[in-house]
Amino acid sequence: MPKIVWKYHGKKYEMEKRVWHGMRARCHNPNNHAYYRYGGRGIFMCDEWRNNFDQFYEDMGPKPQGFDLDRIDNDKGYSKENCRWVPRIENCRNTRNTVKVQVGDQLLKIHEIAELTGQKESTITYRLKKNFSVERLLSKESYPKQERRAEVKHGTYSEYQRFNCRCEPCKEAASIYKRAGYKRRQLAKQSQ
Repeated sequence: MPKIVWKYHGKKYEMEKRVWHGMRARCHNPNNHAYYRYGGRGIFMCDEWRNNFDQFYEDMGPKPQGFDLDRIDNDKGYSKENCRWVPRIENCRNTRNTVKVQVGDQLLKIHEIAELTGQKESTITYRLKKNFSVERLLSKESYPKQERRAEVKHGTYSEYQRFNCRCEPCKEAASIYKRAGYKRRQLAKQSQ
C-alpha cells in the first residue's frame, strides 16, 4: 500500500496533518474509539483550529521528530495556549491518572520523586500503596524485607511456601495443610 503524503501548498505536512485529523476525530466524532475520553468529557478543539489546518500549523509549527502534541492542562481543550510539542515520554507522564503527591507546598509526580531521590519508580509506587509517610517515601534508603512486608504472619502455609520461612509454627502449618490436602484427595478417590 503506498504511503499517504499530504501535500499542502507544495510542501509535505504528513505528520502535522495526521495529528490534526486525529485530534479532530477524538474531539468531534462520536464514532471514534477514543471519543469518550475527549469529546465525551468536554475536551474540544478551539474554533480557530477545528476547520482550519492552516491556523493549527501556524500556531504550533512543524512537529519535531519523536515529539507528540500535549495538552498542558488535561481538563481543558486543544488550543494555542494549552498545547505544546513534547517528547513522547513526557506526554505519557502527563495523563489524568498520573499520581501526584503533596510534598511540602509542591505536587510532585512519581517520576519526579524518583528523579529527586534516585529510587526506581516501582519503589515509589510500592511505598505509596503501602501508605508510607512522606519522609519515608522520599528516603533514599531501602528497607529490610521484613519491614516491607509489614506484619509477618508466622504459622501460615503461605509464609512457609512464598517466603521460605522455616520456623516451627510455619512448618507445622505446612504439615497440616498438606495432610488436609491428602485427606481431600483420598475422599475424592473414594467417592468416584
